[in-house]
Amino acid sequence: MKTQRRTLLSLATILTGCVLAAIASAQERVSIRVPVGGGPDELGLAASPNVECLAPSALTFLDDQTILVLDQANFRLSKVALNGAVSVGAQLDRAGSPTDLAMSRSGPLVLYSGSERVDVLDTNLVVTRSLPSSAHVTHSATELDLVTISRTVGLPAAAQNAADFTVTFDGSRRAIFSSDSQQYEITSDDNILTARPLFLNDKQFIALLEQTKSSGSVEVGFARLVRWDRNDSTAKEDAFRPPSDGPCQASRYYAVSPSGMAVFMSVDGNEVEIRQAAFQPIGRQPILSDASQVQEVASADDALMTFLEQINEYDPAKPVAAIPQISRADIVSRAKAAAMHSWKPTEANVKPAHLKNDCPPAREGHIWALPSYLTGASGTVTGVPYRWGGYFKELSTFINRQQQGHPTGDVCTCRSNKLSYCVVQTNPAPTGLDCSGFVSYAWRANNYYTTSRLPTVAKRIKWRELLPGDIVNDAGSHVRLVVDVKNPTSANPEITVIESAVSCGRVCQRTYTKANLMNSGYIPLRRPNLKN
Repeated sequence: MKTQRRTLLSLATILTGCVLAAIASAQERVSIRVPVGGGPDELGLAASPNVECLAPSALTFLDDQTILVLDQANFRLSKVALNGAVSVGAQLDRAGSPTDLAMSRSGPLVLYSGSERVDVLDTNLVVTRSLPSSAHVTHSATELDLVTISRTVGLPAAAQNAADFTVTFDGSRRAIFSSDSQQYEITSDDNILTARPLFLNDKQFIALLEQTKSSGSVEVGFARLVRWDRNDSTAKEDAFRPPSDGPCQASRYYAVSPSGMAVFMSVDGNEVEIRQAAFQPIGRQPILSDASQVQEVASADDALMTFLEQINEYDPAKPVAAIPQISRADIVSRAKAAAMHSWKPTEANVKPAHLKNDCPPAREGHIWALPSYLTGASGTVTGVPYRWGGYFKELSTFINRQQQGHPTGDVCTCRSNKLSYCVVQTNPAPTGLDCSGFVSYAWRANNYYTTSRLPTVAKRIKWRELLPGDIVNDAGSHVRLVVDVKNPTSANPEITVIESAVSCGRVCQRTYTKANLMNSGYIPLRRPNLKN
């Protein structure tokens, strides 16, 4: 099969033309297309090779006519009207790593996973107070917990009604939503990973189901919204999340308006689409599995991938069999050492004389950007910093370079095959690890493997086979190293990873569910030559 080419765009992508909105009649579904870029009527997309994507990550309805979008790449909240008009609603804290957005009874909530807080905004998008994130997030610490929020801040009326329902599973293919007075249920031919009640008014009940379907030995993920009539426990209609070929996927890709209109958001190449959910009677439409679930070697930016391999002295002649043996315990130990490494930045590390802390999207030159957690750092910090293209075989290399005054970290990336402007070629060069450099280090591979190269080295495994030391990889984009799997035999286990990520600015530990990872395009892989 011909390898599909992924188009990776950066904030430099500025499209001309206006937003396309198809709203011709009451029968015609809403479809809003917003170009990507840094302009006030655009939504940001930063998707360089071998780095986690920064894109619109969440959406919610501000009111029946206005959608609010969390634009991670441009660090702002954007308003998208149903007539297609786009405007900047509010700027966000760049140092806090904004990751999720939801609507509460008091107004929008913005989760900053980097600074561990939740900002409460009013309807004018002005911050009124901040809450500790620890009590208002899910296990992953990157997603707001709407059930908890329903009990503290409160949710809009229809969402609050839905939050009162508990979810139970009868096996892996039947979900039951129950409250004191009502019950809704659905049975599926495919495994149900998560079931979330979203909306209940006097006419309908809406829930989100994230599921998997087996195709031979491959398990693919899909998501759908399911609708029930208010007084009928049997599901009537469903609407499938549109498949996407792009490298970036939103984590909160769905929203329901106060009056009950449901929408999906998808990111495809040069635009972001917000599309009204197309509900049809259950069984009427085929399952739409996400194209990103099929593991492919990204080829759109081969020159940049080759460049990364060259600067890290990748040896294509070294056979997989030559990768030295290592135990799972040693892999996890090395990973934790990088995540927990304590060090004290010097002025040379964070304010190098030969580099400006700036990452302009459209200008060449020796661009460089300091990870936000190091901005203003005056004492000891924890974690090896993220550096695009960064790799070393042993942690002692970072320790020595940091003490010698190398710049620490770099969250600015090369965006074209004009490689002369990449900061990694300066002297002294920044030190740190990118996502695949971190995995290559933790695996003690003695070679640098990009996210596109890893599938050719490692063995694909089934999700239920994941163990500490394995990885979950999104070829061409990002990779995470597994350090723990809770409830591994359940339909939707919790998977704790250590990763070197731009959103952390460093090597950090996070927890995701299988559904989170599958819906974002990750594939489980296993290192060759493991001991025992």
